[in-house]
Amino acid sequence: MNINRRERIQRIKNKLISKSTGIEKVYLSRGDSGVLRKIINEDELIDALRDLGFHIASVYDPFDDIIASCAGARVTVSIEGSNTAHLMMSASFGADHIINPADRFCCIFADYASAVGDNIHTIVAVKEKDGYKVDVPRLVNIIQKLQDVK
Repeated sequence: MNINRRERIQRIKNKLISKSTGIEKVYLSRGDSGVLRKIINEDELIDALRDLGFHIASVYDPFDDIIASCAGARVTVSIEGSNTAHLMMSASFGADHIINPADRFCCIFADYASAVGDNIHTIVAVKEKDGYKVDVPRLVNIIQKLQDVK
């Protein structure tokens, strides 16, 4: 990634971060918007993340609310997809946790994240029934270990 691209991404990110509401941790749910990437145990995931103090946002929320929720967050979680672009508004040097479907792995946002100082972490969700199942205890463990490091 060239220096001009890094600067452009950082400028956009800084502008969006200025709209932050101070939310430190956010989970961005795709809900049913991504039928091919539906998390079948999302209720369990949301409960566990709430217990860790996460704010729950949805792709169905008004765009300004999504911006306010994600902008400046230090820790983010979402399933891979176009919604992941919203997580790139998180605070620099934050931790973006991407849930990747086992048969649809994509790492395009790893390039953007590293360009602006973010750390990207991936957990693979296994295909099950009509969606994907996240190993919630494992994801929680990863988040907690990373918080202990900081």
